[in-house]
Amino acid sequence: MSKNHEPESQTQTETELRFRVTTEAMRPVNPDAVCFYCEAPVGTFHDNHTCALVNKTIKIRMIVEYDVNVPFNWTEDQILFYRHHSAWCSDNAIDELNQLITDGDCLCPITRFEYVGDVSGPFLEER
Repeated sequence: MSKNHEPESQTQTETELRFRVTTEAMRPVNPDAVCFYCEAPVGTFHDNHTCALVNKTIKIRMIVEYDVNVPFNWTEDQILFYRHHSAWCSDNAIDELNQLITDGDCLCPITRFEYVGDVSGPFLEER
């Protein structure tokens, strides 16, 4: 284990890891030797529940509904086959969404996000 995080005891789970504050957690706006976010002094531990530097990775699902043009006679099965199983690449959807933005539309009204789950336990990101 690195010197910046250490469990309080051998029986703790990874969600109870504590991360030691280093000078990397300081910001120029505050000359005090404390974490800019949780105000824990350098050498002590970040507050895992309030500090913005203690992170975790999560998985989200982005759902976007927007209009696209397809041949008039295509059925739902043909449209889904084209999007999922043909040579059409899903990366093309990025171009379609970028075109909406270029046309002056904001994606917010057509987009929603769902939380899928945690991918990692806590980790420190001081920079």
